[in-house]
Order: sequence, then C-alpha cells, then structure tokens
Amino acid sequence: MSKDEQRLTWMAIDDTYCMSPEEERKILDRINKKIESNFEFKKREESTDKYLKDHNII
Repeated sequence: MSKDEQRLTWMAIDDTYCMSPEEERKILDRINKKIESNFEFKKREESTDKYLKDHNII
C-alpha cells in the first residue's frame, strides 16, 4: 500500500479530525512498524513450528 493510499485510508476512518502531514506520517510510521514486527514474529513462529515438526518434536 502506497503512502497516498494509507493517507486516504486514514482519512476515511475519521475525516472530521485534521492533522498535519508530519503528525500523519508519524502515526503511519508507528502503524507500519507494528505491522512489520507482527509479520516478523509470524515468520519466526512459522520457522520454529517447521523446525519442531521436521525434528519430530511436536
């Protein structure tokens, strides 16, 4: 999703609240970091599960 699409998504959530582009960028960066960390966690979790299954541990 591009930054412009994210901006539109955010504005669609609550178009009554106006914020500066800097505020918006900070919020989107925080959201993206959380999404990335969750994605990384899922990848590690899947790798761990695969390892455990491959070695007949679970």
